[in-house]
Amino acid sequence: MSSAGYRPDLVHLHNAAEAAVPACRMAEAWGVPLVVSENWTAYHAEHGRSFRPKEERAVKRALQAAAVHLPVSEHLGRAMARYAPDVRQVVIPNVVDAGFNPPSTPRSQEGPLRLLHVSSLIDDHKDITGMLHALSAAVERGADLTMDCWGGAGDGRAAVPRYKAMVDQLGLNGRVIFRGPAAPDQVVEAMQEADAFVLFSRYENLPCVLLEAWVTGLPTLATDVGGVGEHLGRHEVLGTLIQSGDREGLTQAIVAAAKAKASGQRSDHEAIQGYASARFTPEAVGGAIEAVYRSLV
Repeated sequence: MSSAGYRPDLVHLHNAAEAAVPACRMAEAWGVPLVVSENWTAYHAEHGRSFRPKEERAVKRALQAAAVHLPVSEHLGRAMARYAPDVRQVVIPNVVDAGFNPPSTPRSQEGPLRLLHVSSLIDDHKDITGMLHALSAAVERGADLTMDCWGGAGDGRAAVPRYKAMVDQLGLNGRVIFRGPAAPDQVVEAMQEADAFVLFSRYENLPCVLLEAWVTGLPTLATDVGGVGEHLGRHEVLGTLIQSGDREGLTQAIVAAAKAKASGQRSDHEAIQGYASARFTPEAVGGAIEAVYRSLV
């Protein structure tokens, strides 16, 4: 490390488990501060996400050696503090790629409520089953809607045939379409065309897909899990916060959104985009990280 005469001002470790030991050794050898940033759900054993013993030992070592923790949410910060309660924390959210932007022209107010969902489609995590039942109940109450579902990884992709059968059973044919994995530009386009984004997760930290939706000016209907409520629950312009597993709550939110669109009401897309740009863009997140660095050196 020192043979080339190089000495950094600090060492930044992201997602502590795999590189924790070398990061700690480098910080100790150079005598510089260690910064640890995190967005990993493995900290939340209450949701069935947990470290393997070797990982946990490495994480504990890194967190206790750090000069500062950078969790993406207050919720994650509390989980990290269990390992190192006296270490300073600065919440810095996930960053949204610069390719996400609001549409160049206003979203159309014509036609049904256009809902969007993008995720792994893993049911235990994203509760696709609950979301589909809520959509069906909303349609039964008169909501005119469509939903595009993009994504699918591992178990989520394998479950798509079951979801499609459920769409048929629930009378959602022609309304809900599973479109498969999406490239980033497809996600951007879908967000720019939608009226609202739906994420009915059972657990999260601070999902990038919600931040991406907000950067495009898209309101969201999402569950109060992880750090979601730290934004959505405190700023009503961003959308509607729902309790995890509350199908009736999601149904009511969808019906309200459909009625609002039918009556000509518009979401404040500019306010949503402004809130997100001030917090989640590369410039905002990079500036926050730089401020932490400068406080240490």
